[in-house]
Amino acid sequence: MRSGDCQRSGATGYLDTNYGGKAEYALREISRKDFVYVHLEAPDEASHNGNLKDKIQAIEDFDQKIVGPILQGLEKSGTSGFWHSPTIRLPSF
Repeated sequence: MRSGDCQRSGATGYLDTNYGGKAEYALREISRKDFVYVHLEAPDEASHNGNLKDKIQAIEDFDQKIVGPILQGLEKSGTSGFWHSPTIRLPSF
């Protein structure tokens, strides 16, 4: 397995990041590779900023704009895959 890294255009590391570009890239690459890792910095950055509202928004955006499209794309393409998402903990304020 070869590893690769792709910085998507519009990847900002926060709530305004290019979620769609990340999902599209992951779907394209999973058809050619054994493993694809999608990194999203927004939930972590919101935690560092102590912003619970942004943290919740980042998790919701991740679910709607990355997880959903990737799962739909895998189902549509007939690609079998294993999906793992780490536990996301909300900070206590």
